[in-house]
Amino acid sequence: EYVEREEKFETATIVGMLMYDEGQGFDGTNYTRLIKPAANVSVTASIAKAELTEDEEEEGYLTFTTRTSSEGAYEIEVPVTSAGVNVKVEVVSFIGQYHQIIDVEDGEPVYEDIDVIYSLEDKEFRLEPNDIKVLDGEFTYEARETMEEYYNSEFKVVVGQTHYEKNNDT
Repeated sequence: EYVEREEKFETATIVGMLMYDEGQGFDGTNYTRLIKPAANVSVTASIAKAELTEDEEEEGYLTFTTRTSSEGAYEIEVPVTSAGVNVKVEVVSFIGQYHQIIDVEDGEPVYEDIDVIYSLEDKEFRLEPNDIKVLDGEFTYEARETMEEYYNSEFKVVVGQTHYEKNNDT
């Protein structure tokens, strides 16, 4: 069904550059932010089938997926109707570390590496034929929840006879 209609579709392109903040660095004289390209990350554009078939009963989505380059760049070409379509772009989250300076000893920073999950909010927008949508982004991070250790101790109060003892040492 889609193959028959494909000739009527035009295209639009989504391009972007994805980066993430790996934390704080020190180049010998200055403190820096470690902004890195989000390499080899999956980017998916989804379009409701109903928009492409013009059949409101049609369910589901057509998805178009690519991966970012080593520089964090990506490009996805999607079909659009002459009236345009709504597109949702999703980027897969990934696990990494955030380097945080916690102290300075002898003029050198002391780092703490925190396990984090880097994520990017989904984006939705409308594309018309021959549009080029630039969708750059910088991942935000959230510390991974680690299992906390809890220690239970039992405190007993025993009620019974009072006991008095005289100590001659005092």
